[in-house]
Amino acid sequence: MAITTYAELQTAISTWTGDTFTSAQVQEFIALVEARLNRLLRTQEMETRATATVSGEYLILPDDFLEQRSIEIGGDQRLEYVTPAQMSEYQTETGEPRYYTVTDGQFRFQPVPANSYSLEVVYYKKIPALAVGNTTNWVLDNHPDLYLASCLTMAEVFGWNDGRAAGFKAAGAEIIAEIESQELKRRVGSSPLKMRTGIPYERLGINR
Repeated sequence: MAITTYAELQTAISTWTGDTFTSAQVQEFIALVEARLNRLLRTQEMETRATATVSGEYLILPDDFLEQRSIEIGGDQRLEYVTPAQMSEYQTETGEPRYYTVTDGQFRFQPVPANSYSLEVVYYKKIPALAVGNTTNWVLDNHPDLYLASCLTMAEVFGWNDGRAAGFKAAGAEIIAEIESQELKRRVGSSPLKMRTGIPYERLGINR
């Protein structure tokens, strides 16, 4: 059967596991798999662009935030990312921000803004969670096999005890590797990658 919706995914999991688990448990498997995929995947489908105004040292992260890509101020000046530990080295008087970090659920800027500034933030967002009111997402649309294999692996953790579990786990890992390979090709094309000094990692789609 096709797996194109939240309900169809639940039915498939129940069929493969022989109705060993309750509906609530199957839904929990799906939620746990989504949490894991949010840790593992970084694809163009997860990128989003948002605007904000900053007028203080801190700015609360978006609710769906996973990881930053870049921040520009005034539409054309990219801020430099530094680690939270390094931020103390850049503390100065107030002025136009030049550096940022992510700490305690917030962006932090230095110098502390002297006025209000417009920001354009590019970041990786969470995978939209499947639910009764959200019956599909880009992972299910493009990779239903990843959802199924990962959920069956999760079922094994919860006591399914099926001899095929190792195969499901290996299949899930292989699909993730294929997605990562596909993502690299989408970002740099089929031509050989040429590294040049001075090009930020993030412009090549490579996470440091």
